[in-house]
Parts: sequence; structure tokens; C-alpha cells
Amino acid sequence: MNPATPKNFVNYVKAATEQMKDAYVQDDAQRAETRGFESRTREMSEVQLYDLIHQTQDLVDLSPQFIADTLGVDISLVLNKAEADEGIIGFLNEFARQARERKYHQKTTHDPDILKIVSEGDSWFQFPIYVKDIIDWINKEKSMSVYSLGAGGDWIYNILHQREYVKALQKANNPQFFLISGGGNDLLQDARIKELCHPYDAEFEKNPTKYIKDTLGDLISVFEFLYIHLYCDLEQRYPDMKILCHGYDYAYPTDAIGLHPIKGLLRWFGGNGQWLKKPFVEHLGIKNPSTQHTIVKLVIDRINEMHQRLSETFENVYYIDLRGLAPNPEDWHDEIHPSSENFKLMADKYIGKIKALTDLQL
Repeated sequence: MNPATPKNFVNYVKAATEQMKDAYVQDDAQRAETRGFESRTREMSEVQLYDLIHQTQDLVDLSPQFIADTLGVDISLVLNKAEADEGIIGFLNEFARQARERKYHQKTTHDPDILKIVSEGDSWFQFPIYVKDIIDWINKEKSMSVYSLGAGGDWIYNILHQREYVKALQKANNPQFFLISGGGNDLLQDARIKELCHPYDAEFEKNPTKYIKDTLGDLISVFEFLYIHLYCDLEQRYPDMKILCHGYDYAYPTDAIGLHPIKGLLRWFGGNGQWLKKPFVEHLGIKNPSTQHTIVKLVIDRINEMHQRLSETFENVYYIDLRGLAPNPEDWHDEIHPSSENFKLMADKYIGKIKALTDLQL
């Protein structure tokens, strides 16, 4: 899948969705003929494209096969392996979610005019133990209450597939804001970074951009497809609600455990190094920490560019740039999660944006 330019991608996917929906009720031979429809999308107006996806939002099959066929990417890039509801992490996620729900109802009962927020996402929005994540800090604001669906280990595909946010938005009783954090686990679980990069090459060390495979572009296309569907769904259900997204910060690959008793235990239990450090070293042979970090920055920049692009397409979507808020290795709890202190810096950007947008609404 290779749209002419990034700015055309949203239109491409919207038209592709309609075409593939029709294709799925045809036979395989007819279905194959629908894959060359990019030129036809250019004849459609922006209004027509938005109408198409809104009309078909509840009819579209978001199965991995459907998405892979629509975008022309390998199905392995769309597989959902979220473990957010399983084992100990599932228990901790549910415990933390129930505690936050009780707090939400307490705050909204005490002050019916409080600013209501629904959040959905991964461990940057719910790190279930020890670390204070972004939502923990936002919830400390007296003027704000967050109904949280976040779950450590969740995937953006799983969020779209389960659509728990639909009921949560109803329970939250007309929230003004929706916060989303997703894609990190889809990007890093199962050592996927090894599928996005070429193995060690002495020549590439001079220019690490050469390590990045085209597969990264395919994966980001999947993310973009999913976010487009999420935003269209939210836009249709709650046209006045503001949506805030982010694209993470520049993580530091490491498998160190450290000497801190609690932090070290959590790093050991969580398998610190499994997402970045070990795939770089054991699978790709890329051992230079500087090169590893540079590759991470290149990947994170691509994800942030996607979010920036979508925020410019959807009127009520606002992109929060968190890059550079955890600039040093010691600013990270483990190789993919900032420390509580640095999560607070990120939360402050959210709080500032929410207050600014609330002032605009008033």
C-alpha cells in the first residue's frame, strides 16, 4: 500500500473501506479486482468520503484479514495479541480500573459540573502498580475527573475490536474529553522491532536511518487505519467532544535491573529488555546503545508524524507532543515507561491543553 502522499492517506483509507466492504460480499475473483481503486478516490470530494465512512462505520468488519486486505499489508502486522485481561497483569489492571471508576463517580457526584474525561489506552495511561502514570496525575486535578479504561499491555487493535469505550462514554454521562494512548504494545510486543529493522551493517552505523525497513510504514498504515475508524466513530457519536492523542517519547533500550528494591523487582518481573534491548542485540546484532536509541527515535518520530497528520485532518482531534520530556536514561522507570516524575511532566501538557480548550469552549 503506497498512497501518493501522506496527506492523501485518510481519504485513501476511507474510500478503501467502502470498496472492501462491497468486495467482501462478492466472490474471491471479484474481490481481487477491488485492490486497485486508489485512482477512483481522487474523484471523490472530502464530504463524500466522510459520509461514506460514517454510513458504514458499524458495518465494517475490523478483522485482521479485512484490514490486511484493505491496506495490502501482511496480516502479521494486524494480529491482536493483547494480554491486558490475562494473568496477574489482568488482575492488576481490573483492580486499578475499578478504583478509578469509584473515584470518578465520587468526584462527579460531589461536583456535577466537574470536567468529565474518558481515557482509553495502554500502560502510559494505566501503569497498575508503583508508577504514577499520566492519568494518575490528571486525576489529581480538582477540576477534572477521569473515567479510565486504560490497561497495561493493551493494543490499539484490541481497543478498536472490543470498543469498550462506547459503553464507557455513556456511563461517563456526556464527557467533554476523550484521551487515547495506543500503539506502543502493537509496535513492541513479541520483539516486533526486529521485523521493522535490518540486521547489523557496518555501513548503516554511519546513517542509522538505513536500518528502518519499509515494514514500519506498513505498520503505521495499520495504526492510521485504526485511528481513523476510532475518530470517525467518536465524531459521529459525540461531535462536540475533544479528543487528545500522543505518540510517546524516545525510549532508552536497556535490560538493566538496577539496585532499587521495588523498581528492580518490577523490572525483573516485567522482563525489562524484552521489548527493545534484547531484540536489538540477540536478533539484529545491533549492539551500540547510541545506534539503538537513534533507531527508536526514528520510529517514534514516524508515529508522532502520523498523530500530527490526523490531528490536522479531524477538527476535534488534538495532538500532544511528549517527545523530549524524558530526555535521559535515568528519567525512565524501565526501557519503555517513564518515571512517575516524568509522567507528571507529560500530564502537565495534557492538563494545560485541556484547560486551554475548556476556556475556548466557555
